[in-house]
Amino acid sequence: MGSIQDNQNQQGILDSLDARTAIDGFIRGLPAEANILLVGCEASVPLAVKLTEAGHHVCGIDISKPSNRDAMLGDQFFQTADMRDYSTGNLDAIVAVFSTYHLTGAQTYSQLFKFSEWLKPGGRILLGTSVIDSLSLNGCHDCVDERVRCYPVQCLGKQMVAATILSKKGWAGMASNAGLSVEKEVDVVLGQSERHYFVTFCRTEQKHPLMGPYPLPQSYRGPHRLSEAAWHPFASRLVRDEFDFVLDVLKHNQKVLDVGSGYGKLPKEVAARTGKAYSIEPNPDRNSIQATNAENAGIELAQGTAENIPFPDSTFDAVVAMWVLHYVDDLEKSLHEMARVADRSAPNARLVVVQGAPDNEIIHLMNTVCPPISATNGRPNHQGYLLSTAAEIFTKCGFEDVSVHRVDAFCEFRDEDLEERCDKAAEVVAGLWCLDDAKFDDMKQALVPRLRFHFLDRQYAVGDQAVVLVAKPL
Repeated sequence: MGSIQDNQNQQGILDSLDARTAIDGFIRGLPAEANILLVGCEASVPLAVKLTEAGHHVCGIDISKPSNRDAMLGDQFFQTADMRDYSTGNLDAIVAVFSTYHLTGAQTYSQLFKFSEWLKPGGRILLGTSVIDSLSLNGCHDCVDERVRCYPVQCLGKQMVAATILSKKGWAGMASNAGLSVEKEVDVVLGQSERHYFVTFCRTEQKHPLMGPYPLPQSYRGPHRLSEAAWHPFASRLVRDEFDFVLDVLKHNQKVLDVGSGYGKLPKEVAARTGKAYSIEPNPDRNSIQATNAENAGIELAQGTAENIPFPDSTFDAVVAMWVLHYVDDLEKSLHEMARVADRSAPNARLVVVQGAPDNEIIHLMNTVCPPISATNGRPNHQGYLLSTAAEIFTKCGFEDVSVHRVDAFCEFRDEDLEERCDKAAEVVAGLWCLDDAKFDDMKQALVPRLRFHFLDRQYAVGDQAVVLVAKPL
C-alpha cells in the first residue's frame, strides 16, 4: 500500500466543500462508537481527527509513516502494514482515500473483496479515487474491463505516474460482485483543477463475500468434463498453498475420506500420519495411477462417485472434496452424500471443500471469454455458487459451524517471449475445462489479448486463488 507524501495543507481533503459533503454524509450513516479502519493514512489523517472527535474508534494502516500523523493523533492510531497482506474483521467502516492507485486491476478487485470481508453486514466503505469518466485518455491508454493502467493522475498536488484508474461503472460492478451496493456518489474538486470521485459502498449481502461473486446464479451449470490431457499442463505449472492448509485442518482427524482425490496426494499424506486413509476417484486414468501404489501406502481405494459414496452412514470423522464440485453431475446429492458418511458425533468431525475464490484470476479469464464462445454450454463456472450451496446443505445436515478461508495459489508461465507466454497461457487456461469444446481454438484466440494485458501487471503468473470451506457440528 502506498502513501501520498504531501504536506501542503493540514486540512487536506477537508478544504473541499465537495469532499466535506461526501464525508459528512458518510459519518451520518455510522453507528455510535463505530470501529473504523483508515487504509492509507496521509490523505485521511484530517478525517481521522474528525471521526475521533465524533466518538468513533479509529485505526490506520499504511506501509510508511504519514508525515502529519504525530501532530494530529497519538501513536496508538497507526500501524505499519500493507493492505494486501493485512487481515481484520468486525468493522463498521473502512476509509480508503487515494490509497488504491498503486494496485493493479486484479489487486483492486481482490482488495474490494477483502474490504467486504472485513466489514460487518451493513458496514460501509468510503472510497476516494479518480475515475476514467473525468479524465482525458486521448487514445494513449487502453481501457480494458472499465480500467486503464499507468495513468499519470494528479492527487493532492503530486503526480502519480503509474495509477490504475477505473470508471464509475467499473467500481459499481466490482462492488456488486463483492456484495456491496453504491450508496452515495460525489464528484470532488480539490484545489484548482483536481477532479476526484468519492463513493460510499454498503455491505448489503449477508452471505460471506468469499462465496461470491454476486449475484449468484439460480442453478448449477452442470459438470465440466475432467480431462487428464487438460489437467496435466495446468497442474505442472501450479504453485499451491491450499493443500498444506487442508492438511492442517485435518491434523486431528483419524479416519479421512477424500472424494475425487486425483493422483491420491492427500490420502497418501493422511495415511502417512494415521496409518490409513480412504479415497474415491471415478476417473479411470487417475484411478489406475492411484491403484498402483494405494495398498502399500495404506490407502483404501473404493469404486464410486461423489453422488454415490460406497460407505455406510457416519463412517468418517472428515470428508474432503478438493476442486471436485464442478465435475459432479448432481451437486446437491454429492454434498448430501458427503454429510451422510461423516460422523457428526466424532470429536473432530468436519467436512472440507476447496473451490475457487471470487477473485481467482484463471476462472475470471475463463468465465469472461469462454462461455460466450462455447459450442456446448454458455454458462459461466460459478465457484461461489458451489461454495454457497455446500454451506447451505451442510448446515441443514447438522454441520452448522461453517467457516471460509482465503488461500493463495498461482499458475506459472516462465516463457520469456510475451507472445509465446500468452499463447501457452491461453492454451492452458481454455483447455482446463474446454479442451473438447468445438470452439476451443476460438477461445484461445480470444484469451490472448486479455492475457497480454494481464502479464503487463503480473509478468509470469496467473492467480488461482482458492477458498477452503470447513463445516463442523456446533
